[in-house]
Amino acid sequence: MGGVPCSGKLGRIRRRVTGERVSGPTGSPIVLVGLMAAGKTTVGRILAAGCGLPFIDLDHEIELESGMSATELFACKGESAFRDLEASVSLDLAPRSDVVVAVGGGWMDNSTARQAWPEARIVWLAVSPAVAALRIGSQTASRPLLEGVDAQPVLERLLALRLPAYAEAAYTVDTDLLGAEKTAAEIARLLGLRFSS
Repeated sequence: MGGVPCSGKLGRIRRRVTGERVSGPTGSPIVLVGLMAAGKTTVGRILAAGCGLPFIDLDHEIELESGMSATELFACKGESAFRDLEASVSLDLAPRSDVVVAVGGGWMDNSTARQAWPEARIVWLAVSPAVAALRIGSQTASRPLLEGVDAQPVLERLLALRLPAYAEAAYTVDTDLLGAEKTAAEIARLLGLRFSS
């Protein structure tokens, strides 16, 4: 992990939200959780667009705030600093209620970050480590916990560690056999939201 330039400034968050409400207020944010490669960002964008809600990719907001990629942030500052920033960014975005948020795989274990959205409707996008590893393929450079290692054993360990937290989600959708569009439609159905693809 050496050789990563540790530059970057911590500035104010530039919120990147898109979409206009067409399905009425949801009352609380929809937070998508799960292992990396579960489809949180892709499904989140589709769900938000289909329900006319803004979308936030929390990892992207963390990168904007830090001025570094997640990989650089892990390499330069460590996972603890990343989790601290994850909590800070979550709290800064907390006033948003009618929004779909895709969070990082470890967000559910970050109790400070979770406090930002105590009323959130949390949806666990479940994926098996084998399917997640296939989806990731050789694209591990942007995934700090997988850089330079065999993905599947790491994903198996992460799932074992995070399973109790993921199990606290109010809703679960198994994404192993579902494409992103069908996953988004299923979430909308579970939450009673009007969804148009």
